[in-house]
Amino acid sequence: VVGKAGEVGGIFSAGAPSPEGQDKLVQEVAKNEDEIEAQQRVSVERYKKALQESATDSEEPWLLPEHPDEVRARMPPVDPSGPEMRCGEAIPPESRLVTRNIELRATSAFQGKHGKMYAWKYRLTFRNLGTETVQMLTRHWIFVDERGKLESEVKGPGARGVTPVLPPGGEWSYESGTTLPSAFGSMHGSFQFEVLKGEA
Repeated sequence: VVGKAGEVGGIFSAGAPSPEGQDKLVQEVAKNEDEIEAQQRVSVERYKKALQESATDSEEPWLLPEHPDEVRARMPPVDPSGPEMRCGEAIPPESRLVTRNIELRATSAFQGKHGKMYAWKYRLTFRNLGTETVQMLTRHWIFVDERGKLESEVKGPGARGVTPVLPPGGEWSYESGTTLPSAFGSMHGSFQFEVLKGEA
């Protein structure tokens, strides 16, 4: 929750691990809710620091981040012959993309059939290759089956309860999973970042 520059609020439970153990340039995947909460506390502290530093650097007004649906509406439609829709073809279980000096690496692993559904685990890693401090605000994932049918969609703030703040050289990862009714499928989507400190 953000108000004026420097005003940040949040709710954290007593007895949660200290964020100091999580305040590393390269953060490991959180293994439980306490570690997720500690990572979010680190992000809050980094956010406050970036706000304070940027408030002294310039007097420019704050830009409010766009809603994920607004970002999505500007994106070109998915190419029906593009790799995301060729679910019957083998594609590498990993991908890498760099946008505005933020590197995103995605890997997936098939977890087998569970009942009538097929399960996958995926891991996403963000690395800040630039000179700006940034925060990941939202995510939007679309999962399609082997026929190209939309099976599920995930969108909302942060990922796994964290809106990570990445200083230059910072890295953050998370793991999650999905199920599909078919043995093949794909996922694609986007993340929204905000520059907290640096060139806007």
